[in-house]
Amino acid sequence: MGAAFYLKSPNLIEDISINETEWEHHDNPFDYLAKKYDQTAYNCWIAAAFYVITLILSSVTCWLNSKEVY
Repeated sequence: MGAAFYLKSPNLIEDISINETEWEHHDNPFDYLAKKYDQTAYNCWIAAAFYVITLILSSVTCWLNSKEVY
């Protein structure tokens, strides 16, 4: 998803947070949209990194628990 937001996919425009008052008072609305797309892409990449960290931690925990001798 982060890559799609970074490429500014028009299908995802409903998923970015656009403030209408900022949109109306911005000098160049296309720059405003580009900044919003980039911020949303950045947020997606941060969430994906947390998913990867959680996957690694849970894999290590499962591996350590499987080695436990009763």
